Amino acid sequence: MNHFTEIGSSIAKLMIMVQISLLSVVFSYVLIDLENGWGSNMAQAQSSTVDSQIVKGHHIYAVQAGGGNASISTTQFIPSEIKIRIGDSVKWNNPAEVAIPHTITFIMDPDYQIDDILSEYTVIGTNQFIPIPPESNSEPVLNTTNRGISNITALNTRAFNPTIIDSYRDITYLISNSSYTMNGTEKFLNSGTILPDGITKSLYPQIHDFTVTFMKSGTYEYFCLYHPWMTGRVVVN
Repeated sequence: MNHFTEIGSSIAKLMIMVQISLLSVVFSYVLIDLENGWGSNMAQAQSSTVDSQIVKGHHIYAVQAGGGNASISTTQFIPSEIKIRIGDSVKWNNPAEVAIPHTITFIMDPDYQIDDILSEYTVIGTNQFIPIPPESNSEPVLNTTNRGISNITALNTRAFNPTIIDSYRDITYLISNSSYTMNGTEKFLNSGTILPDGITKSLYPQIHDFTVTFMKSGTYEYFCLYHPWMTGRVVVN
């Protein structure tokens, strides 16, 4: 091997060592980024999936009911499933920028299934209804049967307002923005129509959030009466 060959071989070895050193440095920076940057961002994203606060030793978890604006709306609960402990609470709110209504509706007994916000009722005694104000351009929907009985289509208050039907079949109507403690024996629980905070709409109750504290383990499934495909689940351990 001549002198020039030895020099070339030494230069090649030196270049390989330099490349290895550079790769080591780059790999070290990647690890640092993963630890201090990407990794923390991923952990932050996972931890912020469900926001919560601690009140008197118990967690209150936040769940969004829908969302969106005038261009696009979100018809899903975020997150759609949440796991909590006995004694913890879940607070739902509607973060949309426009008046898109949602409900938080638990139906534990199929006999209390609600098919729609509107229901049909038989009118007894009179079929004359005066709109408010009287000169307004409105008229109720009346359906007359072949026996001459009139039926009116009206809002179902159990779908429209916060309502509980307990194990004794007793019905309780809650105030707006209520906090309710669920013992797990209820047959029906509904939040009423939830609109975004600060947004009002005629005839709608002023509800912008609903909180439930769960006192019995189990899986509690719920949905929105306005958007039946919009479902959620609370798993209590």
